[in-house]
Amino acid sequence: MADSYRRARERDPANANALRQEQRAWLRLVREQCFEDDCLARALTRRTVGLEQPREGQIPRRAYGQFSRTDEACFVANNEEGRSCEGEIDSSILVLPEGLDRVGVYALLFFFNGHTCQFEGQGQWRQGQVVVNHHEENSCQLTLSYSESGITTAATEPCRDYCGMRGTLDGIELERR
Repeated sequence: MADSYRRARERDPANANALRQEQRAWLRLVREQCFEDDCLARALTRRTVGLEQPREGQIPRRAYGQFSRTDEACFVANNEEGRSCEGEIDSSILVLPEGLDRVGVYALLFFFNGHTCQFEGQGQWRQGQVVVNHHEENSCQLTLSYSESGITTAATEPCRDYCGMRGTLDGIELERR
């Protein structure tokens, strides 16, 4: 993958800084979240393919990037409010090229009481949105709608409960970083 990354930087030197930020986000949000060999192999393959493809294709450059939001880290507590908030935590969705007509979408989301949710899938650009089908849950479809400042998610019914009872993939608003 190092050779693919170097070639991508050489191919588009004007966007080398953006590619470096993208790669750092991929390392943190995708590679470091893989704890099994098959996950790592799939992630490396998809990232290498994305680095080898030229960025000009059916998907506009604005579709790619890291989208995040910072929330208070809150937990159940035995006090009047019933919760205690300590510090902050970042939820992110990373959208990367994985071919001329595909993107990889990697989500690492944090919810109440330390609940986390990871989601990954390949998406396609359709009518100004990225539509993602989860790689394991065929009926789970996530749509990323773009605005000037970021993205908003929409999820089909089977996908809404993917994150469990303390989180949802539906209606999340994230800003471009």
